[in-house]
Amino acid sequence: MSQKRNWLITGASSGFGKSLAQKILAEGDNIVVTARKKEALEEIAKIAPDRVFVFPADITVQSQREALVKASLEHFSKIDMLANVAGRGCVGEAEAFSQEEMDALMALNFIAPVELIKLVLPAMRQQKSGKIINFTSIAGMVSFPACAPYSATKYALEGWTDALRQEVSQFNIEVMLVEPGAFKTEFAVSGVLMEAQKSLPAYDEMLKYWHEFFEKMVENAQGDPDKAADVILKAVSGKMSSHLLLGSDAYETLDHVMKERLTEIAHWKEKGAANTSFKNAKEGASLL
Repeated sequence: MSQKRNWLITGASSGFGKSLAQKILAEGDNIVVTARKKEALEEIAKIAPDRVFVFPADITVQSQREALVKASLEHFSKIDMLANVAGRGCVGEAEAFSQEEMDALMALNFIAPVELIKLVLPAMRQQKSGKIINFTSIAGMVSFPACAPYSATKYALEGWTDALRQEVSQFNIEVMLVEPGAFKTEFAVSGVLMEAQKSLPAYDEMLKYWHEFFEKMVENAQGDPDKAADVILKAVSGKMSSHLLLGSDAYETLDHVMKERLTEIAHWKEKGAANTSFKNAKEGASLL
């Protein structure tokens, strides 16, 4: 029988985090579950009390992140798998969001996972193994109107993660980005999405469309987080890919946007590549 892995999952009280936690327990692994809602975490613990460590925390607070990692290492002695699932979406005009609102979204969607990884990495480097899964979104690869702050946080995590992956591979640590499309979760539920407190009448028609879009998304999203969790566990069972898109809509959206983008890039390639910053352009590309 294979050795049990020890997981730490943020955002485990609902959505992808909850589904992933339940599947992990079904496979026989140990898990630390964290979120702000203690009651929801305790429901997960009932599945396998001896293999679940409940630690409620607000991961946007550094002292609570530190306490979470310290307690996790003390309870299970090591962390093999870290899944940064917690996050929040938004809806509103790009210019309407205040700096405070932007800071709050960045704190949860970008700073929190980054700082958690930094706390876990020393132990993973010492044990010369570990796997890190960062949840972003198709909106971390393609931006949509009315979601600029959300996409900004996810783009940031994508860029940071791609660099991290290359840095820690020497320690036998793997890093994967999970990029879902529309799924049946609480993501787009009214009251969960952050909305800009400021309103700009010039964007009323656009906002009306996107509010209706998210309402329909809640009602009609076809993505099943339980099935997505199955795919994720298959993806982490061997050598992980760098990116894992989830949902046919995510693939279709990326295909469409990338075709348009590559066509546009090709149009300017001859002029744009004329003054390369590297003596040898291939040398620059080889760095990646």
